[in-house]
Amino acid sequence: MSGKMKSQNKPIKICFIAPKAYPLFNPESSEVFGGSEVDLYFLAVELARDKNYQVSFITADYGQQPIETIEGVTVIKSVDFDRNALHGVLRVWRSLGRAGADIYMIKTPSLGTFLTALYCRRHRRIFLYRSAHTDHCDGTYLKRHRFLGRLFEWALRTAKIVFVQNQTDIENLKRTTGVFSMMVPNGHCLDELCETKRQTILWTGRSASFKKPEKFIALAREFPEQSFVMIC
Repeated sequence: MSGKMKSQNKPIKICFIAPKAYPLFNPESSEVFGGSEVDLYFLAVELARDKNYQVSFITADYGQQPIETIEGVTVIKSVDFDRNALHGVLRVWRSLGRAGADIYMIKTPSLGTFLTALYCRRHRRIFLYRSAHTDHCDGTYLKRHRFLGRLFEWALRTAKIVFVQNQTDIENLKRTTGVFSMMVPNGHCLDELCETKRQTILWTGRSASFKKPEKFIALAREFPEQSFVMIC
């Protein structure tokens, strides 16, 4: 598909799906987002700088306009978290069609993952999945969420490529689902680094239980003479 499109000088249309990513596009929104949203946001805005790609991004309803163009990315409003699940399904499905992409990419397991995979299967589009956590590869998610786990496993099997973050995830995903995957670590936008003396020990991340922020607090208590800073 991509070769044919390039020969006709048409950009490849790619759509990212992350409902909670809208605050990254609009800093005036104070709502919470996580690392998965940041990862897809970085991918979207970087690809949008390449004339060979036409990028769209499906987010949730934060009261914004139905369609906005931000940083070269077409941002499409979809699910309203205050409405019921059926309404959300319809909004997401409609937004997938509105994007009109050749490739759809989503990260983290959810009903939206299944919907995206199903949409791609029915409309002969390319579905890409990117894993966000070890629990999604080692069978933990499948055990804790029996119904959604089955939908998630089906979605993985339909994906053109499944991306994971490390070699262990590759092995675990193959063992638990039989799905082959490719390791691509998360990317980060960093300023040029310079060697300077630093006085602060920094912890950055959501204060989710699986990230174990309490260990950082315990470490700070062990070394009271040091300066510890938490950003969460």
